[in-house]
Amino acid sequence: MSLEQESKKLPDFADEGDELVKEIPIYLSQRLAKYLYLFQYPVRASGCPYNQGSGPNKARIKPISQLIELELPIDTNTSQYNRERGEELALGMNDKALRTALDGENDADEPKDLLDKQILVSSLIPNATNYLAGVLRNDEMHLTPFHGVVQLRPSFKYLDKIDEKHRQATKKVSDEENKEILAKQKAELEQKAKALQTPEADIIFNRMFASHVGDLECTTSVSEYLDLVSSNTSLRNVKAET
Repeated sequence: MSLEQESKKLPDFADEGDELVKEIPIYLSQRLAKYLYLFQYPVRASGCPYNQGSGPNKARIKPISQLIELELPIDTNTSQYNRERGEELALGMNDKALRTALDGENDADEPKDLLDKQILVSSLIPNATNYLAGVLRNDEMHLTPFHGVVQLRPSFKYLDKIDEKHRQATKKVSDEENKEILAKQKAELEQKAKALQTPEADIIFNRMFASHVGDLECTTSVSEYLDLVSSNTSLRNVKAET
């Protein structure tokens, strides 16, 4: 038996009918090893994979922190889409302030935004094993190791943004109501002040001023003052000499 025939000989544990059909060389490529990620969708049903129509149309990535965001389009024209609910949720996808009673009624002809996309955010999974991506060309297998494995789940940050908008709208209305209350109280005080501005009130007010201003003359000597203080005698008991 030649050396070539010996290399093609099946191991002893192989089935006799399991014939070796073909051998292909395998190569390891590192050109994309730093940029290749394996995406997993744990909340996506295996029977509903993403395709060209439902797959992401935008992607954002932070290479250092390995954070990834994908934007998936939502078909707003399907009969299952709730447009009323879509308008409510769209408030969390833009920076428009929430309208209040202070802003008046909405314009019926004004176009309304709809929630037309879903955001998937990644969470990095520790490498429990090594994954590789393989491509076959010209009877050659080329393998590239994945840099990391990430799991992508829907993000609901827009709900937090809607709550924040409602808080801001409530504060706006409350501040305006407080302004009206303060303005009303100020007007009432001014009205009461005007009601007190009568000739009689002016006479009483003028009597609060002294009619004669003169210098006070002290008739108590220093030694007498010290005696009074040391004897705990109240100065209120001292009668002015007439």
